[in-house]
Amino acid sequence: MDKDSRGLLLLSDDGELTQRLMHPDFHHPKHYEVELARPMDADFVTVMAAGMDYGEGQVRQCQVRALSPTRFEIVLTQGKKRQIRRMCRHLGNRVVDLCRTRLMHLILADLPEGKYRPLTNAEISELKASLAQLPELK
Repeated sequence: MDKDSRGLLLLSDDGELTQRLMHPDFHHPKHYEVELARPMDADFVTVMAAGMDYGEGQVRQCQVRALSPTRFEIVLTQGKKRQIRRMCRHLGNRVVDLCRTRLMHLILADLPEGKYRPLTNAEISELKASLAQLPELK
């Protein structure tokens, strides 16, 4: 995440786990809630979901759901640098708040901003089991 975003972060000293979790080739879903500067156009959600080339190469299709006229949820499996902000800018709008709410099965839930908690043993086991099923990077 960039300095202007907030939400779920996973800190780890396990390099292999981190690589397999964050590398875009593995297509792990990352959920975000986004607040825009102004209301979305009628086709905003459809265009965002279809994937686009906003000047940095084509991005994958994604799931997008409107939450209000100025808020939406997006699920990415790619995560290029500042992808959501650049996609919104390409569509003539500006992100004023961006919060990652979920990474695979790990959910931010009601953890207060600026606070942290260790993963439970069950969360670690589920995470490692999910990642162990993936092929190796070439």
